[in-house]
Amino acid sequence: MESDGDTSPPPPPAPAPPRACGAGHRASHSLPTSAGGRVCLSCAAALLSSAGAASTPSHHVAHALASLSLALADPAFLAPLRAAHPRLLAAPLAEALVGAAARRDAALASQASDLAADLAAAVGAPAASELVARLARVLSSGSLVKHLHTLHCLGVLLNTTKDAAAHVGDKLLLFLNLVNDLRLPSDEIRGEILFVLYKLSVLNATPWDNICDNGDVDLLATGRNLLELSLEVLLKTQNDTVRLNCIALLLTLAKKGPFDLVLLSNQSSINCVEPEHMQNDYMSLNASLILFAEAVKGSLLSANLEVQTGTLDLIFHFLSSDANICALLQILIDENVADYIFEVLRLSGNNDLLVISSIQVLLLLARSEEKFKEKLAIGFSTLLPVLHYVAEIPFHPVQSHVLQLVWICMVNCSGILSLPQEEQIACTLTAILRRNGNGELGMSSETFILVCSILIEILKSPHAHDIEKLPSFIEESSRYAISSTLSHKYDSRIPIPHSLLLLKEALLFCLEGSKHNISSKKDLEDNIIETCGTILLHWLESAVVDGNDEETLAGILQIFQLILSRATDKKPLKFAELLASSSWFSLSFGFMGLFPTDHVKSVVYLVTSSIVDRVLGCNYGETIRDAHIYLPSDPTELMYLLGQCSTEDFNLASCQCAILSILYACSFYNERLAADNQILASVEQYILLNASALAFAQEDEWLPLTVKLLEFINSGIDYTSSNQEHKILIGILCFVLHHSANKVLIEPAKAIILNSSLVSLTDVIVQKACSKGPSLFQHNQDTAFGELLSLVLLLVFFSLRSLHTILEASIDWQDFLQHSEDIQSFSILGWEKFGSQEKVVTRESKWFRLIMEEFAVALTAPGLTSKTFTNQQKFAANLAVSLLRLSQVPDWLTLLFDSHLISDIVANLSARNVTAEIVNLFSELMARKYLTQEHIVALHNLFQVCRRQVYEGSSKAQMFEQSSAKKVARSTDDMLALLFGLMLNQNTDSGAVQSEQQMLLRAIDLFFQESSGRERRC
Repeated sequence: MESDGDTSPPPPPAPAPPRACGAGHRASHSLPTSAGGRVCLSCAAALLSSAGAASTPSHHVAHALASLSLALADPAFLAPLRAAHPRLLAAPLAEALVGAAARRDAALASQASDLAADLAAAVGAPAASELVARLARVLSSGSLVKHLHTLHCLGVLLNTTKDAAAHVGDKLLLFLNLVNDLRLPSDEIRGEILFVLYKLSVLNATPWDNICDNGDVDLLATGRNLLELSLEVLLKTQNDTVRLNCIALLLTLAKKGPFDLVLLSNQSSINCVEPEHMQNDYMSLNASLILFAEAVKGSLLSANLEVQTGTLDLIFHFLSSDANICALLQILIDENVADYIFEVLRLSGNNDLLVISSIQVLLLLARSEEKFKEKLAIGFSTLLPVLHYVAEIPFHPVQSHVLQLVWICMVNCSGILSLPQEEQIACTLTAILRRNGNGELGMSSETFILVCSILIEILKSPHAHDIEKLPSFIEESSRYAISSTLSHKYDSRIPIPHSLLLLKEALLFCLEGSKHNISSKKDLEDNIIETCGTILLHWLESAVVDGNDEETLAGILQIFQLILSRATDKKPLKFAELLASSSWFSLSFGFMGLFPTDHVKSVVYLVTSSIVDRVLGCNYGETIRDAHIYLPSDPTELMYLLGQCSTEDFNLASCQCAILSILYACSFYNERLAADNQILASVEQYILLNASALAFAQEDEWLPLTVKLLEFINSGIDYTSSNQEHKILIGILCFVLHHSANKVLIEPAKAIILNSSLVSLTDVIVQKACSKGPSLFQHNQDTAFGELLSLVLLLVFFSLRSLHTILEASIDWQDFLQHSEDIQSFSILGWEKFGSQEKVVTRESKWFRLIMEEFAVALTAPGLTSKTFTNQQKFAANLAVSLLRLSQVPDWLTLLFDSHLISDIVANLSARNVTAEIVNLFSELMARKYLTQEHIVALHNLFQVCRRQVYEGSSKAQMFEQSSAKKVARSTDDMLALLFGLMLNQNTDSGAVQSEQQMLLRAIDLFFQESSGRERRC
């Protein structure tokens, strides 16, 4: 029963039961159609199988093919065909296709080919495999000149059938026959052959994929034959379809490697020891490569984008092969293939596929730099729009490739670039860095390195200074480069040295070259220095903590050195002050501790020396540069070296001068390389142990150091002080004054004596001591005040003892007194009229007369043997010489030094108490004819003995020096003991002794010369 409302269509009528056809074939072979008819498969198969017979009308075969084509689209027919008879039509169709080909019936063959492809697609693997097997068998032998559609059909089946190659019976035979018939003149047939070969290659059905089944086939010969025939097809054809098939085949095989074997075999044969084969083999290889170069030209100029990109990919894979491609590179360049590629690039309209393929090939050609650079120079203008295009796209596949080509051109052909081109490149690269810095555009490390490298080459170009906008571009690009790399935007540290090198070259660009764009260059220089003082300095401060790499540290320090040594105006001084005020000296030792290499130490000390030069002046840094190779990297070791004896070690002495310069510079910026007491103790030890080495060469270091020590006294010491550092400091000043008495450290000693704050401090402490009265004795050396008082009194003593040496060499007393504005201060001495006429001065100067009379008494007294007396009479002897040299010698002086007094003095002298001053006095008396011949003879004998004793005592002085050098002050008590010893002459400086001895010997020699001359005149 039908339900109410049922509107579904009535079911189709049941098909008529199968029945045999009129030819008596099986009823099961008769398949229904939707139209109600039936198709007898046996009849169709019989007709198709006879298609090649002359007796079979072709229109009958064509009708059958058309009917089957319609039936395959009919589900009623297709379903039973697939279920019961999937292979039945495959063989007849193959025979029909072959038969049509034999009859040269192109239309029938095309119809059969299409139906075979449709059958394989509709029925599936059973039909497809049968068709592949039969058609492959047909095409494996004989000429293929008639089999255009057979080839086409097999190509379609290979392209659409799964595991189609497995159904090919003799793959090698098929492959070889196909290769052989590439010689056929028909473009269409060669195109189909190439497609089938391409599909076989893709399906791994080539001789190189089945080496074990190849028998005695010569693979090298086959590969060479296939390569040459394929290239000839590519060379001759104008058909883009043929080109595509050929390129696809060659590209697939190029990836497999058979052509590598061809090229390698030819290359090896060139090196063969048999000369008769060498020339032929070389010509064969050369001809093949030339053929390749000529063949790709036409495809490169094709209007078909796929052909162009395929050709470029083919060249790329050939150049990327494992074979020796030097010859191929040479041929491609010689045959102007690079020019064709640049033309493709020029006409590409920035098509991404063409840009990528073209640039990849050009970069491979660039490996032959010598030959390619001419081509690159010609085509360089084509690269600039491409550079701009890829620069706009983040992480473009060939962004770095384009940049590398630009860099190669800049390095090898910089002269061919115009100023606008260089400016355009700089503008584009600056934009890349700007967008990267702003986060708009990502960039690989390789791209970043190339951008920096190209900008560096532009800066180095001969006409860089003529590019008006270059300074502004470099200012921006260098800033972004530094900020992006040092702010850890890159996982790798590889880009950092390149950004630093860009900054360095930018700085050199400012400092060198012509005077164009002076204002812009100054702005660039200022910007670079600002970058160094902010970003780079901050990086250095974090380097000690983070342990960043040594190469970066060295690069930054080299830039700092450039600024310090070569920047314009007052910028080096300001930059040095910035570094010094940023704890540079502490940082520098941190660097050397973090990277304990000679290179880092050298660079760090070089920068330190330049900072010291700038902030102190007078080339104080020279001492650091001279000694840097010997200086340690640890400040503790510096203090140790400073406290050593360097009298016989020039390198150690140089190190100590450098250390003093560093300490002096540190003191300006409140930096401490060690604890104050350690520094002062080392300085004290240095003075004690190196007394004889304190020559004029070290005066420059000691004067500023002494000034800084005095500043410390001015700011922090009073009579209540109990600080050990303060006491050590006063002790150091005492040692300086002590050595100045021996005519070294004169200027530092002057600074001490003339320091008003020190005088005030001394006055306060002495007054405080006097105010204590008898109770002062309770404040002995064991109390804080007692120690300080002892040191101050020692300071006064050494000041007085060195006074004559310090002021004698630099002050003309007569001129000093004559022009002194404070005449009243000299009234107590009776010198207030010293500025009057000389006769009046000498006549009324009772003090001069008193001094000379006391001197005469002392010279004839037994106490002359005292060493203390000898030192005290030096000033009086010098004063006597000065009075004798006056234009009018005072009468009282002539009366004083009469013959009787001189005889008494000569008789009282001995070799032990003769000084250079005494000898000079007798020389002057002899010159003024105060001496008799007896006096001169007696003095001759005395001075001979004196000279002999000087020579004999020199070796003993050396031994004494060695023993005294071992005395080290390790506490305030030790220091006081040493100073008291010096005061009492218990510790004599050997250097000073030697100096006095030399003066004495010269004075004696001068006396002997003058006396001999006097005898000759008489």
